[in-house]
Amino acid sequence: MTPVAGRVAEGAALKWRVSLPEAADVDLGTAFAAVPVFGPELSTKDVGPAWLEDATDASPDPERPLSKVDGLYLRVDVPAGAPGTDVTVRSWTAPCWTPRNGVRHTGGAGRPVSSRGSP
Repeated sequence: MTPVAGRVAEGAALKWRVSLPEAADVDLGTAFAAVPVFGPELSTKDVGPAWLEDATDASPDPERPLSKVDGLYLRVDVPAGAPGTDVTVRSWTAPCWTPRNGVRHTGGAGRPVSSRGSP
């Protein structure tokens, strides 16, 4: 899993690419957990409230780092015959946006992967 863009503007999508060494023989699915970053982290106010509620049934309030939200996982499905897929989280245009907030996640081999917002 690698970031498609290391930095994105407020309101833009954070996107990671999951690549397989060869096309999947069967439908594959996994989930990636949010883990703390080294520095400012995206919070529950930095992502759309509808996305957060759909993904976790959590409210954006009180504001907290995404790694502290119980049950937050990025679901990844790779269809049979595909060499991989993209995983997307849309950031939110909000007055509390911090230009260099980041998000990290682990999954599969357990190696952290990061992306950061940028003005």
